[in-house]
Amino acid sequence: MNKRGDVPITILVIGVFAICVLTIFSFMFVANKVGNNFSGVGLIESVYATKEEVQFKQTLGLETEKVFENGNSVIEVGDNVITGNYSSNTEFFGSEKKTLFFVEYRFSD
Repeated sequence: MNKRGDVPITILVIGVFAICVLTIFSFMFVANKVGNNFSGVGLIESVYATKEEVQFKQTLGLETEKVFENGNSVIEVGDNVITGNYSSNTEFFGSEKKTLFFVEYRFSD
């Protein structure tokens, strides 16, 4: 047996194992932190649905609400524009929330 070759191979195997474990834990940490968050897609769909609702109510001559709130999402209806904001759960350094996703839809008419 070659005793001089056993030590570097053992160190190499331990190093590769440590890198694999660290990689798995980093993916688990990011998966728990981010989760399955498709807030941007949901906000886009909500803005589009609000646009359809506003146009329908305008054709009937009905009044529409100006602000829609759903959890962290806020959709505001203006004269020719609909804006949607998705903010963070936690507040940073004061009373303002951090905007994570923003959508703006302008009417073509």
